[in-house]
Amino acid sequence: MAKLGIDYQEQKRRKLGFAYVEMTIRYIKEVMEDDPIHIESIVRAVSRKVVSIEHQMKHSSTDELLSTALAKWVVFDQVERKAVILEDAFRTQLEQMIQED
Repeated sequence: MAKLGIDYQEQKRRKLGFAYVEMTIRYIKEVMEDDPIHIESIVRAVSRKVVSIEHQMKHSSTDELLSTALAKWVVFDQVERKAVILEDAFRTQLEQMIQED
C-alpha cells in the first residue's frame, strides 16, 4: 500500500480500512523451509469497489513459479461496515498498474 501512496494514519483517521473478500490459492510446487522465496504482486483488474490482485510466490534463485493467489479486496467504512466506492484518483492510479496475462 505504501507503493500506492496510501497513508495508514490518514485512512485510520477517516475510519477506512482494507479487507480481502475473496482469495483463491493454487499451489504449484513444494517449497522447502530454507528455499529463498519472494512474492510479486500484480494488479489484474479494478472496478468501482473491488481490486483484483494476483500474488505470485517465486523461488528467488530460479524465478520458478511456486504458487499463485488471486485476491479481491475492497476499501470499507469501518463505522458503516460496508464497502465504499474507490476514490477516483486512487482508482486511476490502480488502473495504470493493471497488467494483462
